[in-house]
Amino acid sequence: MVSRNVVGPDEIGPLMANGAVPAEHRALWGLMWQSGLRVADALSVDVRDVDFEDGTVTVPQPVRDRGPVSAPVSEEAATLLRKVVGERKEGPLLVNSAGRALSREAAIRWARAVGHGIHDFRPQPHVFESAEA
Repeated sequence: MVSRNVVGPDEIGPLMANGAVPAEHRALWGLMWQSGLRVADALSVDVRDVDFEDGTVTVPQPVRDRGPVSAPVSEEAATLLRKVVGERKEGPLLVNSAGRALSREAAIRWARAVGHGIHDFRPQPHVFESAEA
């Protein structure tokens, strides 16, 4: 079994505020940590799946769930997501500086750069409501 160095509540704020890390990675970490999304689910989200006004994100086809799930988006994560999205109205939510969808490999690399594994940003599963409810 792989040991984890789970990100604690006292760590997530400084990690999300670390300007040396690209905003798309900090937004990913916040989305995973605060909403409980799996990395694959967070990376699959489209710009149209985020309701900034409502503070929610919907994953239309989650990896393990049978139907769409909705999760909360904190104001901190929403601020970073707005920066990453810019004026885009569609396409992948999380993109790199070249405008390409953020890769799992890049997410893993940046998590390691700050001393964590990518799964450390999902400290525990959260309970989701069905998007259809």
